Amino acid sequence: MNLKTDDNNMNMYTNDDRNTNDVQSEFGMYDELQSNDTMNRFDDTPYVSKIKEPEKKSIKDILLITLGLVIFLGIAIWSLVSGAKALFFAPVHPMEEAFTNLVKGDVYEGTITCISPEIGELKHTINFIPAGTEHFYLMISEDGTTVIPIRASKEWDTLYATMEWFDVSLQERAIVREMDYKVKNELMSDIITAFAEDGIHMEQTYYLDLNANKMGVLQIIAGIAIILCITYFGIIAKYMKNDNGMLTTVIGGVMLVIGFVAAGLIIYLLNMVGF
Repeated sequence: MNLKTDDNNMNMYTNDDRNTNDVQSEFGMYDELQSNDTMNRFDDTPYVSKIKEPEKKSIKDILLITLGLVIFLGIAIWSLVSGAKALFFAPVHPMEEAFTNLVKGDVYEGTITCISPEIGELKHTINFIPAGTEHFYLMISEDGTTVIPIRASKEWDTLYATMEWFDVSLQERAIVREMDYKVKNELMSDIITAFAEDGIHMEQTYYLDLNANKMGVLQIIAGIAIILCITYFGIIAKYMKNDNGMLTTVIGGVMLVIGFVAAGLIIYLLNMVGF
């Protein structure tokens, strides 16, 4: 038996009609959700961002930061300039001229022929924390009329401790520094008086620092370390603060160590060299 379907029934729902019905159904569901209390609650609740905006620094904070940068940059520049001058740029004179004309900041090179054992040491402390020790000796001119204080390493005391005066032939390089009042009053006053009674002139204002090269190198290292710390903590760390990765932690730790080393060097140099 053959079933014949009416063409009118088959074409009752065209594709356009079905699509229209689907769209109306979806919009009907949307209208229903719109009238639902749950949707209304979302619409009525304002969105609040939990990300805090960076606080603006006050004028006082900006001035304190600026002052700190100026101080640290000043110390760094002093360290670099003083160290470079002592090593490379200071005027150089023969060592024998030191007995007739000492110029602060100038370098004297040559042979030292007669020295004394250690005449005293001066220890520097900050709240009982050691901050450097100076060891002082004397060198005398060949004619025996002039004496100049010199600062050298502690090893000299071991080498020449048993000698009243010792004839040597030491090739040295020294820079002229101004004598600290502690050195003059605590170590040199009695010696100056004794030499004066014997008709021997002793230099009372300056001394020769035979540790000039060592101090110059330390000054340059301290200056570079301070500049690295300022660059990192003042600039780089600002852009890396949201990165908590291991690399950032390691770099920050290294820079803290460099900062502590730089601080220790500056304290030592201020005691041993002065501004």
